[in-house]
Amino acid sequence: MNDKFNSITSKKLYSQAGSGVAIYIIAAAYSGFRMVEQLGYRYQEYYFQTKNGYVEMHYIEDDLIKVWQIIKQKILNNSDYIINIKNKYEEIFSRHKKFFQQIDNTDFSLLTNETLEEYVNKIEIAQSDSVGLAHIIESISFKGESEFRQSLEQEIQNGSQMNEYFLKLTSPNQYSFIAQEEDELRKIAALSPEKQEIELQKHLKKYFWIQNSYFGPQEIDLDFFRKRMAQINYLKKEQIVSDEEKIQLTKELNISQKTKQLADILALSTVWRDERKANILKTIHYFSKINTEIARRLNVDVKLVEHMTLHELRQFSSLDKKGLKEKLVERYDGSYYYLNGTDELVISGPEYRKICSQMENKSNHKITDEIRGMIANGGSVIGRAVICKGISEFSKVQDGDILVTSMTRPEFMPILRKVAAIVTDEGGITCHAAIVARELNIPAVIGTKVATKIIKDGMMVEVKANHGLVKILVS
Repeated sequence: MNDKFNSITSKKLYSQAGSGVAIYIIAAAYSGFRMVEQLGYRYQEYYFQTKNGYVEMHYIEDDLIKVWQIIKQKILNNSDYIINIKNKYEEIFSRHKKFFQQIDNTDFSLLTNETLEEYVNKIEIAQSDSVGLAHIIESISFKGESEFRQSLEQEIQNGSQMNEYFLKLTSPNQYSFIAQEEDELRKIAALSPEKQEIELQKHLKKYFWIQNSYFGPQEIDLDFFRKRMAQINYLKKEQIVSDEEKIQLTKELNISQKTKQLADILALSTVWRDERKANILKTIHYFSKINTEIARRLNVDVKLVEHMTLHELRQFSSLDKKGLKEKLVERYDGSYYYLNGTDELVISGPEYRKICSQMENKSNHKITDEIRGMIANGGSVIGRAVICKGISEFSKVQDGDILVTSMTRPEFMPILRKVAAIVTDEGGITCHAAIVARELNIPAVIGTKVATKIIKDGMMVEVKANHGLVKILVS
């Protein structure tokens, strides 16, 4: 393991982070290997770190670049290549609907261990397919955005409005599932009390998964929607840019077909990423039901079962129960997982802590008062910085704070409504933070790489999003 781990950590990496536990990440990550069956190419390897419900996922940059180069060549041969893959993704994931219904109707306590292990095999494929062919979005975001920006800068005359053009041309032409859900809730609020209750029941059935995350499911009931219905702040629809507006803008700017195509791919990727996230959250709901039953049979907490590998979960009934709980507690406290499509290797305990110490000594973040990133939505604001990497830290965030995080996900929505601006380490124009910043119309600087490592809780910072700049004013 150390040889493989040392080999991958010595390479240039692209990282994503947020709340999460191992099993949902592992199952989703397998899509990056399995996509070779449909596409003929794949990611080679990656690793991730988990600690107390927080996860950092690391890709090899060269891997992402190679996949992007293949995608570009495919697009040259077929301009509908990305759309065709998206349609195939939707077809593949839709096949799991019957299995989800089966899970809803299953009394797990009556299943044999053998049958339950068959359920594990099916649900981990469903979790993998929830990301599925949409795993190419990582490569599109990583390289496609920079190539589009370079092309646009070369072709337009008015450089002062570069960022405005960039955002408009890459904006999705439809609302995120969060915005759609809220709009439906607003319509329910306009009904009579009797009709409200009927429609809220339907709403709950449709959006039972909306508070889930890679950390696991969060059960919600009618009261959850009743409270939100009474205090909801609706997203500004004018932030969506129509296809007609984009066509007009491309004509005015006289940009090339190649540059326009890149813009269209990025806009489509944003929509697809949102669809992918919804499917991930739905699948986690069903996966968790199976994990809960396995936890009962192993006599351990479900949060510990969620730190097993797929190999272990598939054969849970034959695992050596002696010392299993202690081993899983070690993993929950901190672990590295390495994946390459066949191997699932884990480092935890003293060896994990030793590696953490070594990697911390290697990292050297230059102390600076100015941090630069990408513009996700314009504007300027001054406020108190709050470092919030996951669900466990949501309580720190107050109205008017500047949220500084690795990256946002849908579970961040309750605090995103409070903050005055968003600053992230990771992400591009198709990421969740960029989508929400535009919908909420708040300043956002993304992809800084170092914000959470340099900015500290309580610092006064100025976010000058029009310039992709974050300035530390008072430390």
